[in-house]
Amino acid sequence: MEIITKKRITFLILTGWMIIIFCFSAQSGNKSSQISHSVGYRIAARVNELFHQEKTEAALTEQAEQMQVLIRKSAHMGEYALLAVFVLMHICCYKKRPQKMWLLGWAFSVIYA
Repeated sequence: MEIITKKRITFLILTGWMIIIFCFSAQSGNKSSQISHSVGYRIAARVNELFHQEKTEAALTEQAEQMQVLIRKSAHMGEYALLAVFVLMHICCYKKRPQKMWLLGWAFSVIYA
C-alpha cells in the first residue's frame, strides 16, 4: 500500500477514535452510569445463567452496581490505550524507527485525556 494512503487511513482512524472518545466524554454522568450499570447487569445475568446460580433480580442488580466502578475504569483505560495504539500507528507512517516512539503515543493519550 502506498505510504500516502497509509497516512490518510491512519489519520482517519485516529481522528475518528478521538471523536468517539469526545462523544463519550460529553455524556452526562447519569447517562454514563446507566450504560455501565446496563453492561454490569448483562454480565451478572450471563454469569448467573452459565453457572446456574439462580440469583434474584435484586441480587443481579446489586452485583451490577458493585461492578460499575471496575467497568467504568476499565473502559477509560481501554479507550485511551487504544488511542495510544492509533497514535503509534500513525507515527509509524512518518518515522523509520518507531521503537522509541511509543512514549510519544502514550504522552499524546495522556494529554488528550
